[in-house]
Amino acid sequence: MLIHDLATDLAGSLSIGCRRISIAGSIRRFKANPRDIEIVCIPDLFTEVEKDLFGNVISTNMTSHLDVILETLTNNPDSGWEFDPVVRRNGDRYKRLRHTSEHNSEDRLVPCDLFITDVERWGVIYTIRTGPATFSQMLATRALKMGMKVDDGRLWEVHRDGSRVLIPTPEEIDFFVALKYPWTEPKERA
Repeated sequence: MLIHDLATDLAGSLSIGCRRISIAGSIRRFKANPRDIEIVCIPDLFTEVEKDLFGNVISTNMTSHLDVILETLTNNPDSGWEFDPVVRRNGDRYKRLRHTSEHNSEDRLVPCDLFITDVERWGVIYTIRTGPATFSQMLATRALKMGMKVDDGRLWEVHRDGSRVLIPTPEEIDFFVALKYPWTEPKERA
């Protein structure tokens, strides 16, 4: 199975636990021989309420549907997916998976970086994770030169007194507009 197809299948499987999901990285840039998968998503969240015997609320916890889907997927040996035991990442905003796949006529492990974000960070995260690294670094440097800063997946206007004002970037184009940089198709980013 080609990495592109593997990424599409994984995104499809995870989509039922997400409000939004897209493939990023070298696959989105149409690189000839991608070696890994990068996916950006906004998980669907639900509230779990724990009550005592009398119906009084003891605690409430936000739970991600994405985590439930990932648990099912990685516990199914037939899926081929597992949390990467070498590069251990299973946090709230970044997870690392790997898949054993036949690719280029040989068995190899295909890593997948899963970047978990929210509506507020989508534009910045999706742009940065699409890359390549030099293009992402150029945008971050441009922001600094314009008195802005990319920090924690958000774009901030930084004032002389050190205070910051959030610049909304719910879509990728919003990030480009804020930086006064012309829209560049992913395959043309270099």
